[in-house]
Amino acid sequence: MPSSPVALFWSKVNRPNQDSCWAWQGAVSSNGYGTVGWDGRICGAHRVAAFLSGIIDTPFWNPSRTEKTLVLHKCDSPLCCNPAHLFAGNFQDNSDDCKEKDRMEIKRGEEHHSAKLTNEIAVRIRHSFAYDYASVKDLARQYGVTSAAIDKIIQGKTYKYVGGPLATKTPTK
Repeated sequence: MPSSPVALFWSKVNRPNQDSCWAWQGAVSSNGYGTVGWDGRICGAHRVAAFLSGIIDTPFWNPSRTEKTLVLHKCDSPLCCNPAHLFAGNFQDNSDDCKEKDRMEIKRGEEHHSAKLTNEIAVRIRHSFAYDYASVKDLARQYGVTSAAIDKIIQGKTYKYVGGPLATKTPTK
């Protein structure tokens, strides 16, 4: 049994050679990342590897929007702990990395996880506003959403690609 927390950590990492991914062999969370207890807290195994290698200052999660608090993978393998494959970044860096690697699937309209309306209903809302002169307030009440949500639909800020007439100016509530 390894004598130190550092030795115990690295004993759970499969390191076949310097260039390959070093797969975490311990616990794995539901999102596919390795997890490990470190200093009495649960951390991502890749974060501990980055901490031990001097890439980040702490293995503990600090959800800053601007600081380099995320640990990203050049290899895109969530179990990888090879410091040569890891780099520090912020949320924007992570988003940019996803886009560059064509891993970001953008869900639009009814496919978006927070959509409350179908694409067909969004088109109907636009038609009702443009041709039937339905009010934003009435449409919001009819479809069980906020007036702000209706505004965004009829201006084309949401459900952009579903068609139907768009309002050319900000509607009055």
